[in-house]
Amino acid sequence: MRGALIALLIWTGLAGGVALAQGGESAPPPGMVTLQFSGLRPGDWFALADQPEVLSPRPVGAEELPAGQSVAPGRIYYLVAGPRSQPTEALRAMPFYVPIPSQVPTAPILLTLRPGMATFSAEDWRAALGDALPPEEEQKLREFAARFAPPPASPPAPVREPPAPPANVPAPHAQPPAPPPTPAPAPTVSPAELAAVREEVRELRAETERVRQQSTWFGLISLALSLAALIALCFWFFGGWQPHQRALAEFEEDLNRRLASQLSAIADMGRQLDAMRRHLQAPSAASGPDDPAAGGPGAL
Repeated sequence: MRGALIALLIWTGLAGGVALAQGGESAPPPGMVTLQFSGLRPGDWFALADQPEVLSPRPVGAEELPAGQSVAPGRIYYLVAGPRSQPTEALRAMPFYVPIPSQVPTAPILLTLRPGMATFSAEDWRAALGDALPPEEEQKLREFAARFAPPPASPPAPVREPPAPPANVPAPHAQPPAPPPTPAPAPTVSPAELAAVREEVRELRAETERVRQQSTWFGLISLALSLAALIALCFWFFGGWQPHQRALAEFEEDLNRRLASQLSAIADMGRQLDAMRRHLQAPSAASGPDDPAAGGPGAL
């Protein structure tokens, strides 16, 4: 029992120290899964929520890619993603259904974003989950995707040949071809904006490293305190508790020995008193009433 208690204290101290020393790594809450979205570039807009009214797009950093977030299976979420050059008012919230997998995945679920997609199809989730996608959830995905599928394109109108001009009408003069449209200039990032982004990334990395170092020191301090408490417990157990138990056992043994000797002496005294009583009663019973030694009438 004592050995099990000591082993439990050692394991608790080591587990607490290692858990604090690991720092910023954290798993999703129970009942949640982590989704990650590939296809984004540093600086692109990204937002994910279960209500479209609370979406607040923000630019993602290079260290956040692939962007991700924890979600609850069996619910509908809304995703906003787009290039940084596109204004946030022009971004469209894409709804999608998160299926309930047959087994909780141990790694984040990776989904690929494609331009112009209306929602994530059942094939996308099948490629991400594999055999963990149940058939009934796949059917729900197909029904959900059918609600947001674009309408089928109408067939093109038949092209009618213009009627041939009469033979006596001169052919019209050929019109010069229209000039090609001038392409819009590609969005450019000024050196000042690029330097500001790099400085922000550098500050975030420094802050992350500082938090990781603090967590490591807290873990080491916790481990040292646990070991110190364990050593103090061992000193108290082997230096105070066991000698006290041995002294108490010796005292009980000595007390029992003395009580046994006292009881033996009392028994001897009782036997002696019984012998004396029998000795005194034996002469008086043997002599009659006329016995001169007993003080009867024959003594006169």
